[in-house]
Amino acid sequence: MTTEIHGFCDPRFQPLKDVFRANFEDGLELGASLAVTHMGRPVVDLWAGWVDRKRTRPWEKDTIVCVFSTTKIMAIIETLMVLDRGLIELDAPVAHYWPEFAQGGRARSPSATRSHTRPACQGSSTRRRSTSCSTGKPSPPGSPPSRTGSMASGSCATTR
Repeated sequence: MTTEIHGFCDPRFQPLKDVFRANFEDGLELGASLAVTHMGRPVVDLWAGWVDRKRTRPWEKDTIVCVFSTTKIMAIIETLMVLDRGLIELDAPVAHYWPEFAQGGRARSPSATRSHTRPACQGSSTRRRSTSCSTGKPSPPGSPPSRTGSMASGSCATTR
């Protein structure tokens, strides 16, 4: 079954559109959108497929989706830049650079914040998607976590 690709693609970026289409043809996508800006100008704005598994709601230009982990790459690049400039040490507590971070007993190093885990709260389940330790008891300041849970955080955004 061929999926109709909507939107526009500058001819210079045709290989990107081809891969976008192939993901649908290979069954790797149900619905998706892709937007690329180059030199301050939009050069790709594509969308295709379905919002739901029953294929009753088509993916639109402005479909709202939840996105996860979209800023990690930028945060890592920024961290490496300031590390290269000698402005941070990866094993120093984050609170050394950002004192408010230590509130609630948090005492993690920049390298620990990049591990994609967070200390699990006492009484919380690591199987449950918990983004806050506000109801659990914090570990004593400076102590390493005895358990960790995956950081489940994201935000909803329009695809435009």
